[in-house]
Amino acid sequence: MINSFIMQVMPYASLFIEMLLMIYAIFRFTEPFVIERRGAVCAGAAYFSAVLLFGLIPVMVGEFVMYCLGVAAAFVVMCAFDRRNCLQKVFLALLFLSVLQLSSALADILQDYVYSMLADLPLFSGNHHEMLWAGLYISMCIFYLLVKFSILMSSTWLIAREYVCKNDGLMARELCMLSMFPLVGICGYFVMRHYRTFYILKEETVSAKMDAVSVFFYVVLLAGICVSVVLYQGIKVEQEEKLLAGQVEDMKRHIVHVEEAYAGIRSLKHDMADHIVTLERLYADRNTKEADAYAARLKESLKEAAGVIQSGNPVTDAVLSEHKDEAEKKGICFQCDFHYPAGSCIEAFDMSVILSNALRNAVEHADAGEGEQAYISLCSYRKNNACMIEVRNSFTGRVRIEKDTGLIPTSKGHGLHGYGLANIRRTAGRYYGDIAVSQGGGEFCLTIMLMME
Repeated sequence: MINSFIMQVMPYASLFIEMLLMIYAIFRFTEPFVIERRGAVCAGAAYFSAVLLFGLIPVMVGEFVMYCLGVAAAFVVMCAFDRRNCLQKVFLALLFLSVLQLSSALADILQDYVYSMLADLPLFSGNHHEMLWAGLYISMCIFYLLVKFSILMSSTWLIAREYVCKNDGLMARELCMLSMFPLVGICGYFVMRHYRTFYILKEETVSAKMDAVSVFFYVVLLAGICVSVVLYQGIKVEQEEKLLAGQVEDMKRHIVHVEEAYAGIRSLKHDMADHIVTLERLYADRNTKEADAYAARLKESLKEAAGVIQSGNPVTDAVLSEHKDEAEKKGICFQCDFHYPAGSCIEAFDMSVILSNALRNAVEHADAGEGEQAYISLCSYRKNNACMIEVRNSFTGRVRIEKDTGLIPTSKGHGLHGYGLANIRRTAGRYYGDIAVSQGGGEFCLTIMLMME
């Protein structure tokens, strides 16, 4: 009687405890990827509600379908609380589902192995005491949950720790590539489970050799999924370091340019007293013509020391002046109508990153037809709540623009996008903006949008 009662109640109790543990597992996995902590809590609660709902309605759904519905509900709620990087969240859902399935499969095999080993002990052989067998059954349920969630939590902890670029979104191409690993894990789980079930039905017993092969296969799949995330993030970090190195070099050049301008101003300031005395003597001696010429020359010196470009911010002044000088050395006409959006949330450092990368590309690739002069045109304007920046340069060639990313492939890497445009897009994304490139009519145009509030 007691044994029968436990056999009826324990599966439901075990399922309920498993669902509570899943709330914690989903919370720990999703928390680093959402802005608000309550989004991760609600994601776990959504899994619990979905599994409980489909467990109560009189519709037979398999364990895998129930897992899918629960994980889907969890990550839909996650997207509702944090609408950034939706493609990344799709990948995370597939990743979690795959790790969950493999953890369940490993726990199931280990549970069968331990149960068969304990059942063969003298303590249980020939002993039909209900409480003894009921205790064994309860112990096996607890063992299953411990093994499953030990594997699940350790795997998801490793993935969350190694997934360094948590705030970076995924492109469609990256999602397709990365999703192959969790999908292979899910398919491999079904294949091995099918063969294991078939072998058990055929031989009417559990094969230690088959279970050993299954465990090895599941462990390899689980390790492959974790390694793929680690390698992918390693590539992303390497790209970030290269982008950061480029920004540091840009800032060094800007600092040198500012120091040169400051040295000129300091020199002029040192001689200003002498200039004033000279002007006073010229006007006192009524040498008006010479005094006016001297004053005009002094005015030119002040203008040169202050810089030709006045954009409204000293950082962008230095960036624009540097690239203007570089363009003019190459015989490129440089036209500038840029004004820094003062009073907005856009930081001068981020704006200098955008301008440096855009103008460097323009200076490198500006060309013109025979008998024409190459040019670069930079302008900025406000459109509603957005700051629009347009960089145009003469260009007689033709480049391939990828449809899915809007960027240009480069020969600098194995199919990777040029760091310049990718860096501009990344910086614009911080201000909920984006970039667009176009070409035609002997001109290449880069348009950048930044939201100012």
